[in-house]
Amino acid sequence: MASKFEHAVEDMRAGLATAAEGGRLMHEAAEKYADAEHLLAEAGAGSGSGNEKIVASTRHLTAVQEALGRAYEHLEAGREVLGEYLSLIGADGVLGHGTGTSAAASADARREQVRLEDFSPKRPHGGAVAAIRDLGWHTNEAGKVSARGNLYGADGTQLNEKALKA
Repeated sequence: MASKFEHAVEDMRAGLATAAEGGRLMHEAAEKYADAEHLLAEAGAGSGSGNEKIVASTRHLTAVQEALGRAYEHLEAGREVLGEYLSLIGADGVLGHGTGTSAAASADARREQVRLEDFSPKRPHGGAVAAIRDLGWHTNEAGKVSARGNLYGADGTQLNEKALKA
């Protein structure tokens, strides 16, 4: 089974191949367009063969534009997947390896943090809502609204040690 990295490399290769094809088509289209302009100049504005050549060149340029669009999509997909892969490598280094500890030990320490009951990142926690309702919004010395709070990750673990001030 291919890894994310292998898929990223495949996407990048497909993107480069498509971009190369788009470049080749663009060069070919530019030559055809120059030929068409030359034929028009020689044959006059009403010449059938010159007009047909211009129409064909315009169609070819449209195909080039589509090919370059596909090349961009392939390159962008490859960039995103490769970026995800590199961020995983970077996160692995931050969690351990660069500090002399194993990544697994750091991850285990993070799991031991306090979790809130009934936590969901998609809705406010009931206890916090009740506390705000009971206490009202805090104000500073100037009378402006201020708030302090803790940040929680998607799994309910507390991310900060000290309460933040908004």
